[in-house]
Amino acid sequence: MTDLIVLLECIKQSARDAHYRSAGPCFYGQHLLADVISEPIDGFIDRIKEVCFLGKELNAHLSTQVVAEVSERLNDKPLELEGYVKLTIYTIEDKSKRGVLMQGELNILGEISEHLMKSKGLLWRQSLGEGWADE
Repeated sequence: MTDLIVLLECIKQSARDAHYRSAGPCFYGQHLLADVISEPIDGFIDRIKEVCFLGKELNAHLSTQVVAEVSERLNDKPLELEGYVKLTIYTIEDKSKRGVLMQGELNILGEISEHLMKSKGLLWRQSLGEGWADE
């Protein structure tokens, strides 16, 4: 699950960058969207550590290890925010298909996946530009 924690941190950092770099006529909407995407991430990470590691009597990676992996991914394999969201959804789907997860782990993955699918949809709508989308 450490790989999922790293990807969630990448989403959070990318969203924070978008939050502070928003500009132009869509500034406020972009600014708020970044908040919507990033705000629950810390809670998701905490729940992963408590259920998937502590609940199994395992040690989670130290924060310094996670930060190093996040830094490496952000620097060496940079993606836009939407790319990290899609990669994380794929990672969750892959973990869920393996069938070796306990119900508590599946519940957390489901909540994270739901949040990310909503976020992906919001990012897609934002990419359509201003105005109303065609029906």
